[in-house]
Amino acid sequence: MSCLTPSATAKCSAEAEHAAKSEKKSGPAKGNIAVLISGADPKSSIIAAGLRGGPEDASWESVNGRIHLKLPALNKSVRFQLAVWSGPRNDLAKVASTLSARTEAVDLATFCQGGPPHFPEPVATKGVPGAGGGPYVVDTLTEPYPNPWDVHTFFGGFDFFPDGRAAICTFHGDVYIVSGIDDSLEKLTWRRFATGMFQPLGLKIVNDMVYVLGRDQITRLHDLNHDGEADYYENFNNDVIITPNYHEFALDLQTDSQGNFYFAKGAPWEPEVTSPHQGCLFKVSPEGSRLEVIATGFRAPNGMTVGPNDVITVSDNQGHWMPSSKLNLIRKGGFYGMTPTAQRDLVLRRNGTNFTANPSDPQVRARFKFKGWDADSVIPDRYDAPLCWLPMSMDNSSGGQVWVTSDKWGPLKDRLLFMSYGKCTLFEVMMQEVDGVTQGGMAQLPLKFYSGLMRGRVNPRDGQVYVCGLKGWQTSATRDGGFYRVRYTGKPVHLPSALYAAKNGIEISFTSSLEEKSATDVENYNVEQWNYIWSGHYGSPDVSVNNPGEMKHDKVEVKAVGLSADKKTVFLEIPDLKPCDQMKIKFSIAATDGALVSQEIYNTIHKLGPEKKLAAK
Repeated sequence: MSCLTPSATAKCSAEAEHAAKSEKKSGPAKGNIAVLISGADPKSSIIAAGLRGGPEDASWESVNGRIHLKLPALNKSVRFQLAVWSGPRNDLAKVASTLSARTEAVDLATFCQGGPPHFPEPVATKGVPGAGGGPYVVDTLTEPYPNPWDVHTFFGGFDFFPDGRAAICTFHGDVYIVSGIDDSLEKLTWRRFATGMFQPLGLKIVNDMVYVLGRDQITRLHDLNHDGEADYYENFNNDVIITPNYHEFALDLQTDSQGNFYFAKGAPWEPEVTSPHQGCLFKVSPEGSRLEVIATGFRAPNGMTVGPNDVITVSDNQGHWMPSSKLNLIRKGGFYGMTPTAQRDLVLRRNGTNFTANPSDPQVRARFKFKGWDADSVIPDRYDAPLCWLPMSMDNSSGGQVWVTSDKWGPLKDRLLFMSYGKCTLFEVMMQEVDGVTQGGMAQLPLKFYSGLMRGRVNPRDGQVYVCGLKGWQTSATRDGGFYRVRYTGKPVHLPSALYAAKNGIEISFTSSLEEKSATDVENYNVEQWNYIWSGHYGSPDVSVNNPGEMKHDKVEVKAVGLSADKKTVFLEIPDLKPCDQMKIKFSIAATDGALVSQEIYNTIHKLGPEKKLAAK
């Protein structure tokens, strides 16, 4: 029961009763209070509201047991107070006049300007320039540890402001602004910008605003008074569903050309899926109002990127339903192999019988009586194959990717780089498309890092590639966290730059010209291939392509090697080349300047392209 009653009368309870009986449901807010009455007992609890100040035409309205304050359209701001009281019905007369007594309303804008900083003193460190005489060296941006707060620096994501400063987050919940990133790195300053985030593993700067991805949400950080510290932690989007399972990390944060945000979410461990968001890739609209699932079937997608023409790549690492680590090229609606996180109906096979079910639904699993991994696995009829597999020896746990967009990074401009968290290494990716099927290979850059690599960006100030990462789970890392600059020195680069699998062999292009005698000697090349088994078991043995029942690598004979006229491309003639999950091409040849070109390429062949015309010598 609801009513309106004059706020100044001493007979408010009686008048409220009378108003309720007369079903007075709306009226002016000025001079009246609105009352919700739950029963006839004078001691029963009621709720009363009064307007202090406000527009002249404001009115009360009772709708479905609720009090609504209706405000007229305003052409300028109005400051007012809304007073709400709850208590015994027979006490209403004591407070009625107070509810609508006019007082000076506080200007709330004063509370939206930021307060004094909590962490005013930055931490200063000195960077360590990279050593060595190669074309690329690794400079270390020394992390701020120890620090006054005794917090660790397990770096989970970073990005750059246009002026070259960096914002970087740590897994334990901090965000730092890093200044002094110049050529010398002599004086780096780390200002603690925000803290208390929930395991952030992704960060993106858009229009000078820092967005941080935690397990719970994307948070937009506002420095309201421009004192170098965030005052307002805005929930930009928290539509993602979370569970207590430790393994479903929220991973990386990227944007496309339209301003949409992307991130991925891991599968639980063990992979008993209970949420429709476990093991998915997400897209969030530029204003943060909408979240949608772009692709599914991921296990531990610890890194991604959005490249030219909004091409999306996402990594994943070995485990259940993941024979080995891999790099995926994403298409909208794709399913990338982790059956428990398919989040859709699949055609499943068990003991020779097919049935359709959603393996991510606990009720469906109970109905059909299957677990979904290990020995109790049902086998889907298909999944989206990766762009490239990598063997465990080269990458036991994958990281993110970064496109080289700078012309200051030597001949690898416009190339995609792939990071290994487990092996603390960096790879160049070479792609090939055959009849709409994309495949490729990777070659490791001869660089050393001391933490697992997870995120990468190009600094707009110096045009160099920066990477960061941490030491958390299975990795060869020796440091808790690392922030590195991979700097081009201007010296000659001797690396493979393109890869093409044809019906009659493999073509490899290089960044520099090759010495003809060594480049065309078949003894300088060693090629082998093998397949993996896609199943619910953890990982996969290496299986023969020629004899699938045998666990071994197949030796691939190189009949002859040809060299192009510009001496930058070799063609390995392989008469009986077959598609395979994994190929290893090892070579040790010389460049025309006498430099040793010794490398291994790991590639995947889904489909063979047309024969190449380059004649073998």
